[in-house]
Amino acid sequence: QKLQDMGVISSDDAAQLSTGITFPVEPLRLLQAVVLQNQPPRAAQIDACIADAASRVRQLHPMLAEWGLDDLSRKQTAQLLELLEGLQFRLRGSHEKLAGWRSSFQMKLGREPVQALFWDKLHSAAGAPYSAHAFQRDYLGDIERRCARQRVHGIEARSAQASRERLKYRMERCIGRCIDRGFRLEVLRVPTRGVPWSTLCEHHRCMDALQQLALSAHFPAYLGCEPCAASEEGGLAVSQWFTELVEAPTLRELRAAYGGLTETSLLFRHWRHQLVEALLHLSAQCTFLLRHSLTLDHVHVLDDGARIVLYRVGW
Repeated sequence: QKLQDMGVISSDDAAQLSTGITFPVEPLRLLQAVVLQNQPPRAAQIDACIADAASRVRQLHPMLAEWGLDDLSRKQTAQLLELLEGLQFRLRGSHEKLAGWRSSFQMKLGREPVQALFWDKLHSAAGAPYSAHAFQRDYLGDIERRCARQRVHGIEARSAQASRERLKYRMERCIGRCIDRGFRLEVLRVPTRGVPWSTLCEHHRCMDALQQLALSAHFPAYLGCEPCAASEEGGLAVSQWFTELVEAPTLRELRAAYGGLTETSLLFRHWRHQLVEALLHLSAQCTFLLRHSLTLDHVHVLDDGARIVLYRVGW
């Protein structure tokens, strides 16, 4: 009655509230009933936002643990904090510019969301709003099962120099063979010492992105890794990462060799659908961002033209 007299709740709410509670009642039980009775309409959106933030924190925690923040000096901590604040300032400026561009875009073309305005004209599954973080949270079990099923063991790397690609910091990329299953794959060897932290982070981002995109057919399959293996040269310990071997021409090479296709041809329409689907998976399934623009040199045509794969993409 006092809540009604103070104008906190209406008479109808008070009557409905009193029917669901047996008096005498504890104050905490009454408070819970009042909150539940007057739950704001945006509660579901707030819960979804909190769940999304919690998922991001869980993904951020392993990286922060690898940094070893407890071992940093006060000066190093201050430098790290200054770097993060500068990054946050840059991201805030980019967000404001994007919001301004979007508002001006909608002012000219109406209230239709820009995302739906572009994607639903090309792919029917992209008209609804999507979130890469939500996708990773909802399909985490499927992604882990796919990666576990594709993981390989017993890899025999080729020793021929022609099959090796020397990279900086004594890293190398070569062709290997799965002894158990009998197919070829790509092996990336990274020494456990002498590689700068920035290069290691770049490499781990690429491998993590391939794992997140395990359910997409438009990226090389992630086949697992060996954290510490003996190198053939000098006994240097290396980490070996296994991915699907992509031996196929790029769209740029095909266009230079055979010319362009007409937009009405079946092959052009199939490749267009495959390429748009790959770009959609980049936006809707992977939480990492590209470091560069995609070109025809990144687009490879596999399985006699049936499959488009984006290869050697930097994250």
